[in-house]
Amino acid sequence: MIAALSPASALYKLKLPGTRWGATLAFAFYLTHKQIIHLIQPGIAHLKVDHDGFATFLMTFAACIVASSALYFLVERPFLIFRDRIAFARSNQASPLVQDSRPMTSE
Repeated sequence: MIAALSPASALYKLKLPGTRWGATLAFAFYLTHKQIIHLIQPGIAHLKVDHDGFATFLMTFAACIVASSALYFLVERPFLIFRDRIAFARSNQASPLVQDSRPMTSE
């Protein structure tokens, strides 16, 4: 995994479709997957599918992706934008503790 961060690594040069989106949703997926699984499985019990089967896995995985996307777009992304606005506003304000770094000229 660390090798993928090095520009000299073959993993760094390998671009797989969907990896950026997967990385974006990874934290939201981590936060929501257990709750979504516990909500979805009783709801699909009436479909007469195997509780531990592949169809159940696909349905719960899809529901987790939808919930993760919703969490990202409705919560995480707006707060990231808000954070960037605050950081930009603060960077434009001159701090009284920072001195002017321009070289002194003799007049």
